[in-house]
Amino acid sequence: MSRQLARSQGPNAATAKTAGAASGRLPGLEGTRGLLALMVVLVHTAALLTPGVTEATKVGYLGNLIVFFHVLSAFFIYMPFLSALVDGKKFPSVSVYAVNRGLRVFPAYIVAFAVANFIFRSVYVTNAYETSAPRTDQGSGMITDPITILLHLTLLQNYLPSGLQTGINPSWTLTMEIAFYLVLPLLSLGCFALRKRTTWSPWLIALLPAAIFLVVGVACRIIAGLSLAWLPGLSPLQAEWGANWHAVFARSLFLWSDNFAFGLAAAVLYVAFKRGLVQRLPALRLLLAAALVLGLIASAATLLLQPRYLPTVLSAASAVAVLLLVLPNRGGNAPFAALALDIKPLKYLGDISLSIYLWHYPVLLLVTRWGTVGGDTLAGAAWNYGLVTVITVALAALSYHLVEMPAMKLRPRLIKKPAASAEASTPVETPVAEQPVAEPAESR
Repeated sequence: MSRQLARSQGPNAATAKTAGAASGRLPGLEGTRGLLALMVVLVHTAALLTPGVTEATKVGYLGNLIVFFHVLSAFFIYMPFLSALVDGKKFPSVSVYAVNRGLRVFPAYIVAFAVANFIFRSVYVTNAYETSAPRTDQGSGMITDPITILLHLTLLQNYLPSGLQTGINPSWTLTMEIAFYLVLPLLSLGCFALRKRTTWSPWLIALLPAAIFLVVGVACRIIAGLSLAWLPGLSPLQAEWGANWHAVFARSLFLWSDNFAFGLAAAVLYVAFKRGLVQRLPALRLLLAAALVLGLIASAATLLLQPRYLPTVLSAASAVAVLLLVLPNRGGNAPFAALALDIKPLKYLGDISLSIYLWHYPVLLLVTRWGTVGGDTLAGAAWNYGLVTVITVALAALSYHLVEMPAMKLRPRLIKKPAASAEASTPVETPVAEQPVAEPAESR
């Protein structure tokens, strides 16, 4: 296999470099992340402040695009393990991985939580679904219990019914993301063991984590749906968001692992292309475009018929969209869609998107408390969205430059022996915010 890979570093490998890999980044992905962050702000602002407009316009459905973050996260985080696996290299440094992931999330989150809780007092002290009310900050305040604060600082509150949807309530996705960070190296280690002990193709082995995540995710969605029959006292929304164990399960990696599965599979296909193992690029792009159309149609049908499985189907379509953005066109350049999303304002929003995600809900509660919100009309919705977005982006920019960037610069001090392994040869990853400090990307 290694000889085959050596021979295959031909047209496709060169093409991929032309399309952006040579510059250490993949055009369009930061901009996509920035656009998605703005959509998250829109959905939450509309839902709390203009419920009538939300119902009339169905803008809440845009919230399902959160799965795109999960796909992007899996796509990038898997790269070091995947590249080392298929290239026959040693397992990437776990310490490097742990430091990168920890510095990526916790400094920004801890500062956002501390300021929002102790200064702004604009976090939920009880379950947001059960206590919040439209156009009010009801249920918000300051968490004072030391144990509860410790749970929030470590993002463990989402594993308890009493903690779910409290604090910075969208943080459940970060808890799930961290669980993914912990599980992926273990599965990857199993893949490396299989590579040593079997004659299986490393490419087949590389797909095993995706298969495992997909099976677990779909199985848990089935279990969650069936278990509702045993919980007659819970409405479907309470079972998803309320202060109960079913909701804890519904907000966990168990149920959402299928999202990450498609990002892992997309990473395998992308690396196979870079190694020259996937030929006939125009035909591949045409096939992917058709798959995207079918995926969107299937997502719409799933929304109408079986909404519980919408995240699964939509994440498959999202993975296809990611591939269409990162694979070059016939001329070896980045596709038009990637270039359109690569404009500087969107790229910057992508860089600070983790902080946007962290700050927008405390800001939303603050402007509600201040009484500066518009009415439940389209004009009011536009005002509210603009107000929340401007304040959020300003705080996110401060957080990015004063907290996130300095934290990422600590990596060389914390990593004694930087591994010159596959991690150095993978495309730049930027979680919801990390382009200038070159390292792989993740999401929310």
